[in-house]
Amino acid sequence: MRLYKDSKELPLWNYERIMTTDNPFFVLKGYEEGIEVTGYDETELREHFQTLIEEYVVSIDSASIDFANQGKKQAYRLEILKLSALIDILEIKIKSNDLLQKMDLSINNSGLDSLFEHIRIVRSPDLNEQISIIRDKIEKYENDINDLESKQKKTGATEKKQTDINDVIVNIEQILERTIDLEKTSLYRFGVMLKLAKEKIDHLTKARKR
Repeated sequence: MRLYKDSKELPLWNYERIMTTDNPFFVLKGYEEGIEVTGYDETELREHFQTLIEEYVVSIDSASIDFANQGKKQAYRLEILKLSALIDILEIKIKSNDLLQKMDLSINNSGLDSLFEHIRIVRSPDLNEQISIIRDKIEKYENDINDLESKQKKTGATEKKQTDINDVIVNIEQILERTIDLEKTSLYRFGVMLKLAKEKIDHLTKARKR
C-alpha cells in the first residue's frame, strides 16, 4: 500500500472515514478497515493526513468557507430564493389570466407544471392559494434559519462541535442540486464544489436584492 500523495488523489470517501472513525490508515490506497498494515505507524499517517489537509486548505482557500455552520442556512436561503421567484412568476400568470378572462379567452395553466418539477410543495389548482402555500413554506424556512442562528449563538461561545463531514456533503448536494460520489470525488474536487456552492448562493442573493 502507498500513501495518497495529495488532496487531488485522496477520495472524499477516505476523508470522511478518517474524520468519522479517527482512523488515519484510510490515507493509504487500498486500505480497508480491519486489514493489518505494516511499514507505517499511526503517527506518521496522522502527520501525512494533516499535510494533505493543509495543502487542501491553501489550494482551495476553504478556510473562508464555513459550511460546517452555514450550510443548512445557505440551503434554506436557496430554497427561499427559488420559491420567491416562483411567486413572482405566478403573480404574473394571475395578471395574464385576468386579462384573458376579460377578453373571454380560455385560460391554461398547464405550462406551469414544469416549474414545480424540482420543488417539493403541496399543489393547488388555484394560483392565489398556491401562492399562499408557497409563502407558508418560505415562512417555515425563515423560521428554520432563525432557529439555527439562535442555536449557534447559544453554543458558539461555550461549545465547539467537531465538523460532521456528512452534514457538509448533504448541504453541498442540496445547494448544487447534484449527488456527490464519495469514492470518485477527490477531496480537492470537493473543495471546488464548496466554492461553487458559495458562489451560487452569493450570485442568487445578489440577484434577489436587485
